Amino acid sequence: MHKKNGIFYTVADYQNGDGTNYTFTYVPDIHGGINVLWPKHSVYRIHLHDNYGLHEIKHLSGTDNEYTAAAMLACFMTHVDGHIHE
Repeated sequence: MHKKNGIFYTVADYQNGDGTNYTFTYVPDIHGGINVLWPKHSVYRIHLHDNYGLHEIKHLSGTDNEYTAAAMLACFMTHVDGHIHE
């Protein structure tokens, strides 16, 4: 977890296996959940759920793409989930 100008964030690189590379920025939302930014492309919000580690993802702006959303969620669960609250 990093902090800049009072804002906590985590940056994670992710490759989903088909050769696509992503660099996502995860920022806790003050109203709950985690905002996920893919610069110049899209913004989503992950809604955290305690039951079995399942989370929901919702498109907020930019290009809505089911593969990007799946990659954001997989990256979050693999690299970020345990560190976002540190």
